[in-house]
Amino acid sequence: MTILDIDERTSRLFDLPNTDGVMVMGVDLNSPALKAGMARGDVVVSIGEKNTKNTSELQNYVATLRRGEIVKAKLYRKGKAKTVTLKIAEAK
Repeated sequence: MTILDIDERTSRLFDLPNTDGVMVMGVDLNSPALKAGMARGDVVVSIGEKNTKNTSELQNYVATLRRGEIVKAKLYRKGKAKTVTLKIAEAK
């Protein structure tokens, strides 16, 4: 999955309430993100019990999770909240 920090410009462009979270720019084929239903343009604001303010926080937190662990991710898609379930895989 390719993710991007949200800056003020991006926040305004996508009508987001603030700059917290990360924007999904791409989802790899056969990835846990794709299997969970995540798509380009989604804004991930938390994973597991960890709020994600930026790409670094998200990547650091995911690195602490065990392969095969199941976690919920909260995201916004076109302004609507959505929760998806992800199975953590090994990093490529």
